Amino acid sequence: MARRPDGSAPIDGTSHGGAPDPATLPRGSLRRRIAKTTLRTLQWGERHVPVGIRSLVGVLLMVGGVFGFLPVVGFWMLPLGVAFIALDIPWTRHHIHAWMTRLEDRLGRREG
Repeated sequence: MARRPDGSAPIDGTSHGGAPDPATLPRGSLRRRIAKTTLRTLQWGERHVPVGIRSLVGVLLMVGGVFGFLPVVGFWMLPLGVAFIALDIPWTRHHIHAWMTRLEDRLGRREG
């Protein structure tokens, strides 16, 4: 894996774990749009959905994710449902907040 001359990030657009870094992806790429939509959805859920209802929404997202072979619903709903439920569990909430912060940082570098 080739790195940039300053040693900061790989040239091939991947992060240190091998997954593409959203900040290095083209502005309209699918992975970047998914990261942006996921971040906005989690922020909306945290601000506007009450605590008990957030878990219910998470369960409904997970149930919809089981039917991922159908149009509109999809397998993308499973991890989002888990993240919604994790926002309601005190000992997992900090993991979701850290993930949201990383997404904000990566997406903000490119848009700023």
